[in-house]
Amino acid sequence: MYKIYKNKVFKTKIGKLIKFANKKSKFLKKFGEIYFNNIKISKKKNDWILHKKYQCIILVISGKIKFTLKSKRKIKNLNLNNKVILKIDPGTWFKFSSRTKSSLFVNLIDGVHDPKETMRKKID
Repeated sequence: MYKIYKNKVFKTKIGKLIKFANKKSKFLKKFGEIYFNNIKISKKKNDWILHKKYQCIILVISGKIKFTLKSKRKIKNLNLNNKVILKIDPGTWFKFSSRTKSSLFVNLIDGVHDPKETMRKKID
């Protein structure tokens, strides 16, 4: 369904350095594409998303984001910041929403985007 990895955040003289991945990262099978999602706080519910064959590697860059994951009738809510990396396995339904005025996260997938590979479902 998912796995959480600790992430390294280094304080520097001018701010923070947030490490995401390197070729030795346990969660990185192969590189496909990277997306940056900038989301604003909203009362509106997001659609559920499922990747049939790609895993998602997610790191919150700024803000705080609630991820809800659903697999085989289990539902898990995770409130994430930039101290952890979330790996979502293929076949896991998920949705997300910002818990701060604006949030930014990066999503690395292990394939090139294919609309036929992704499923979306409206929330009741």
